Amino acid sequence: MIPSSAKQARTYLYTNGWLADRKGDFASEILELATFHEAEAGEVIYTYGQFTDGLYGVVSGLFAYSIAPNERGPHTLFLFRPGFWFGEMEIFDNREKTGSIIATRKSSYLHISRKSLVDLAKINPDTWRQVGHLCSQHLEIAIGMFDDSIRRQSEKRVIALLLWLGGVRHSQNPADPHPEIDITQADLARLSSMSRPSVNAHLKRLASENLLEHAYGCIRLLQVERLRQMLD
Repeated sequence: MIPSSAKQARTYLYTNGWLADRKGDFASEILELATFHEAEAGEVIYTYGQFTDGLYGVVSGLFAYSIAPNERGPHTLFLFRPGFWFGEMEIFDNREKTGSIIATRKSSYLHISRKSLVDLAKINPDTWRQVGHLCSQHLEIAIGMFDDSIRRQSEKRVIALLLWLGGVRHSQNPADPHPEIDITQADLARLSSMSRPSVNAHLKRLASENLLEHAYGCIRLLQVERLRQMLD
Protein backbone atom coordinates (compact mmCIF):
# COMPACT_ATOMS: atom_id res chain seq x y z
CA MET A 1 0.00 0.00 0.00
CA ILE A 2 1.31 3.45 -0.93
CA PRO A 3 1.54 5.70 2.16
CA SER A 4 -0.97 8.53 1.88
CA SER A 5 -0.59 10.37 5.18
CA ALA A 6 2.18 11.80 7.33
CA LYS A 7 1.80 8.95 9.84
CA GLN A 8 2.03 6.25 7.16
CA ALA A 9 4.96 8.03 5.51
CA ARG A 10 6.87 8.21 8.80
CA THR A 11 6.24 4.52 9.44
CA TYR A 12 7.48 3.64 5.96
CA LEU A 13 10.71 5.64 6.19
CA TYR A 14 11.36 4.39 9.71
CA THR A 15 11.67 0.85 8.35
CA ASN A 16 13.07 1.51 4.86
CA GLY A 17 16.25 3.12 3.57
CA TRP A 18 18.68 5.29 5.49
CA LEU A 19 16.75 5.53 8.77
CA ALA A 20 16.16 1.79 9.00
CA ASP A 21 19.87 1.39 9.82
CA ARG A 22 20.09 4.18 12.39
CA LYS A 23 20.33 3.10 16.00
CA GLY A 24 18.89 4.71 19.10
CA ASP A 25 16.12 7.32 19.10
CA PHE A 26 17.44 9.36 16.17
CA ALA A 27 15.09 7.94 13.54
CA SER A 28 11.92 8.56 15.53
CA GLU A 29 13.15 12.00 16.66
CA ILE A 30 13.90 13.23 13.15
CA LEU A 31 10.71 11.81 11.64
CA GLU A 32 8.62 13.71 14.18
CA LEU A 33 9.96 16.91 12.60
CA ALA A 34 8.88 15.96 9.08
CA THR A 35 5.99 17.30 7.04
CA PHE A 36 4.23 15.25 4.36
CA HIS A 37 3.97 16.47 0.75
CA GLU A 38 2.68 15.16 -2.56
CA ALA A 39 4.02 16.05 -6.01
CA GLU A 40 2.53 15.67 -9.48
CA ALA A 41 4.52 14.38 -12.45
CA GLY A 42 6.82 17.13 -13.68
CA GLU A 43 6.61 19.14 -10.45
CA VAL A 44 9.89 20.84 -9.51
CA ILE A 45 10.89 20.38 -5.87
CA TYR A 46 13.87 22.69 -6.18
CA THR A 47 16.25 23.90 -8.86
CA TYR A 48 19.97 24.48 -9.20
CA GLY A 49 21.07 27.66 -7.40
CA GLN A 50 18.09 27.90 -5.06
CA PHE A 51 18.55 28.31 -1.33
CA THR A 52 15.83 25.87 -0.30
CA ASP A 53 16.84 23.96 2.79
CA GLY A 54 16.43 20.69 4.58
CA LEU A 55 16.22 16.95 4.03
CA TYR A 56 13.78 15.19 1.74
CA GLY A 57 12.77 11.54 2.16
CA VAL A 58 11.08 9.76 -0.75
CA VAL A 59 7.91 7.92 0.26
CA SER A 60 6.49 6.98 -3.16
CA GLY A 61 7.14 7.61 -6.85
CA LEU A 62 10.42 8.75 -8.37
CA PHE A 63 12.46 11.96 -8.30
CA ALA A 64 15.09 12.78 -10.93
CA TYR A 65 18.26 14.56 -9.87
CA SER A 66 19.59 16.61 -12.77
CA ILE A 67 22.70 18.73 -13.13
CA ALA A 68 24.00 21.33 -15.57
CA PRO A 69 27.77 21.48 -14.98
CA ASN A 70 30.24 23.51 -16.99
CA GLU A 71 27.60 25.17 -19.19
CA ARG A 72 26.18 21.77 -20.22
CA GLY A 73 22.87 20.08 -19.51
CA PRO A 74 20.60 19.83 -17.74
CA HIS A 75 20.57 16.05 -17.78
CA THR A 76 19.48 13.35 -15.35
CA LEU A 77 22.24 11.96 -13.17
CA PHE A 78 20.32 9.80 -10.71
CA LEU A 79 16.84 8.71 -9.61
CA PHE A 80 15.76 8.86 -5.97
CA ARG A 81 13.37 6.03 -5.14
CA PRO A 82 11.22 5.24 -2.07
CA GLY A 83 13.46 4.97 0.98
CA PHE A 84 16.07 7.37 -0.41
CA TRP A 85 16.82 10.75 1.14
CA PHE A 86 18.39 13.79 -0.52
CA GLY A 87 19.32 17.40 0.20
CA GLU A 88 21.88 16.68 2.93
CA MET A 89 24.95 18.08 1.20
CA GLU A 90 23.86 21.72 1.38
CA ILE A 91 22.72 21.47 4.99
CA PHE A 92 26.20 21.77 6.47
CA ASP A 93 27.05 25.17 4.96
CA ASN A 94 23.54 26.36 4.02
CA ARG A 95 24.57 26.98 0.41
CA GLU A 96 22.55 26.96 -2.81
CA LYS A 97 21.45 23.67 -4.36
CA THR A 98 23.94 21.93 -6.64
CA GLY A 99 21.27 20.31 -8.80
CA SER A 100 17.55 20.17 -9.53
CA ILE A 101 14.95 17.69 -8.28
CA ILE A 102 11.85 16.93 -10.34
CA ALA A 103 9.12 14.36 -9.74
CA THR A 104 8.99 12.09 -12.80
CA ARG A 105 5.56 10.72 -11.81
CA LYS A 106 3.00 11.25 -9.07
CA SER A 107 5.09 11.00 -5.91
CA SER A 108 5.22 11.87 -2.22
CA TYR A 109 7.92 12.79 0.26
CA LEU A 110 8.70 14.00 3.76
CA HIS A 111 10.54 17.27 4.31
CA ILE A 112 12.57 18.29 7.36
CA SER A 113 13.78 21.89 7.49
CA ARG A 114 17.37 22.81 8.27
CA LYS A 115 16.22 24.82 11.28
CA SER A 116 14.50 21.75 12.69
CA LEU A 117 17.69 19.74 12.21
CA VAL A 118 19.80 22.43 13.88
CA ASP A 119 17.38 22.53 16.83
CA LEU A 120 17.47 18.73 17.10
CA ALA A 121 21.28 18.78 17.04
CA LYS A 122 21.29 21.08 20.08
CA ILE A 123 19.47 18.34 21.99
CA ASN A 124 21.12 15.40 20.26
CA PRO A 125 24.59 16.34 18.90
CA ASP A 126 24.82 12.95 17.21
CA THR A 127 22.42 14.35 14.59
CA TRP A 128 25.32 15.67 12.52
CA ARG A 129 27.11 12.32 12.51
CA GLN A 130 23.92 10.64 11.36
CA VAL A 131 23.42 13.14 8.53
CA GLY A 132 27.09 12.68 7.66
CA HIS A 133 26.43 8.97 7.27
CA LEU A 134 23.83 9.83 4.61
CA CYS A 135 26.48 11.87 2.77
CA SER A 136 28.80 8.85 2.97
CA GLN A 137 26.13 6.57 1.49
CA HIS A 138 25.64 8.89 -1.46
CA LEU A 139 29.39 9.19 -2.00
CA GLU A 140 29.62 5.40 -2.20
CA ILE A 141 26.87 5.40 -4.84
CA ALA A 142 28.63 8.13 -6.83
CA ILE A 143 31.95 6.25 -6.76
CA GLY A 144 30.25 3.01 -7.75
CA MET A 145 28.40 4.62 -10.65
CA PHE A 146 31.59 6.28 -11.86
CA ASP A 147 33.45 2.98 -11.75
CA ASP A 148 30.72 1.27 -13.77
CA SER A 149 30.51 4.16 -16.23
CA ILE A 150 34.11 3.56 -17.36
CA ARG A 151 33.71 -0.15 -18.09
CA ARG A 152 35.19 -0.93 -21.48
CA GLN A 153 32.28 -3.10 -22.65
CA SER A 154 29.42 -0.81 -23.65
CA GLU A 155 26.60 -3.25 -22.92
CA LYS A 156 27.90 -3.82 -19.41
CA ARG A 157 28.04 -0.05 -18.89
CA VAL A 158 24.37 0.23 -19.82
CA ILE A 159 23.32 -2.72 -17.64
CA ALA A 160 25.25 -1.49 -14.60
CA LEU A 161 23.84 2.03 -14.86
CA LEU A 162 20.31 0.70 -15.22
CA LEU A 163 20.81 -1.36 -12.05
CA TRP A 164 22.04 1.74 -10.20
CA LEU A 165 19.08 3.79 -11.42
CA GLY A 166 16.73 0.98 -10.45
CA GLY A 167 18.16 0.88 -6.93
CA VAL A 168 19.23 -2.76 -7.34
CA ARG A 169 22.91 -2.63 -8.31
CA HIS A 170 24.09 -4.88 -5.48
CA SER A 171 20.92 -6.35 -3.99
CA GLN A 172 17.36 -7.24 -4.85
CA ASN A 173 14.47 -5.11 -3.61
CA PRO A 174 11.65 -7.53 -2.64
CA ALA A 175 9.20 -4.62 -2.43
CA ASP A 176 9.98 -3.65 -6.04
CA PRO A 177 11.18 -6.74 -7.95
CA HIS A 178 10.70 -5.11 -11.36
CA PRO A 179 11.84 -1.50 -10.85
CA GLU A 180 10.83 1.13 -13.36
CA ILE A 181 13.33 3.76 -14.45
CA ASP A 182 12.07 7.12 -15.69
CA ILE A 183 14.86 8.23 -18.01
CA THR A 184 15.17 9.12 -21.66
CA GLN A 185 17.54 7.25 -23.94
CA ALA A 186 19.34 10.56 -24.50
CA ASP A 187 20.11 10.89 -20.78
CA LEU A 188 21.09 7.22 -20.53
CA ALA A 189 23.43 7.76 -23.49
CA ARG A 190 25.10 10.68 -21.69
CA LEU A 191 25.53 8.65 -18.51
CA SER A 192 27.07 5.75 -20.39
CA SER A 193 29.19 7.89 -22.76
CA MET A 194 27.53 6.37 -25.80
CA SER A 195 25.46 7.53 -28.73
CA ARG A 196 21.69 7.32 -28.48
CA PRO A 197 21.46 4.78 -31.37
CA SER A 198 23.98 2.55 -29.58
CA VAL A 199 22.00 2.68 -26.34
CA ASN A 200 18.82 1.91 -28.25
CA ALA A 201 20.46 -1.12 -29.85
CA HIS A 202 21.54 -2.48 -26.47
CA LEU A 203 18.05 -1.94 -25.00
CA LYS A 204 16.45 -3.74 -27.93
CA ARG A 205 18.79 -6.71 -27.52
CA LEU A 206 18.15 -6.94 -23.78
CA ALA A 207 14.41 -6.65 -24.39
CA SER A 208 14.58 -9.49 -26.94
CA GLU A 209 15.88 -11.72 -24.14
CA ASN A 210 13.03 -10.59 -21.87
CA LEU A 211 15.46 -8.92 -19.48
CA LEU A 212 13.71 -5.55 -19.64
CA GLU A 213 10.93 -3.59 -21.28
CA HIS A 214 11.37 -0.10 -22.64
CA ALA A 215 9.09 2.63 -23.92
CA TYR A 216 9.52 6.37 -24.35
CA GLY A 217 11.06 7.78 -21.16
CA CYS A 218 10.70 4.58 -19.13
CA ILE A 219 12.57 1.28 -18.75
CA ARG A 220 11.33 -1.63 -16.62
CA LEU A 221 13.78 -4.24 -15.39
CA LEU A 222 12.27 -7.73 -15.59
CA GLN A 223 15.12 -10.02 -14.52
CA VAL A 224 17.33 -8.13 -12.11
CA GLU A 225 19.43 -11.10 -10.99
CA ARG A 226 20.24 -12.15 -14.55
CA LEU A 227 21.22 -8.61 -15.43
CA ARG A 228 23.51 -8.47 -12.41
CA GLN A 229 25.11 -11.81 -13.36
CA MET A 230 25.91 -10.42 -16.81
CA LEU A 231 28.36 -8.03 -15.16
CA ASP A 232 30.56 -10.79 -13.75
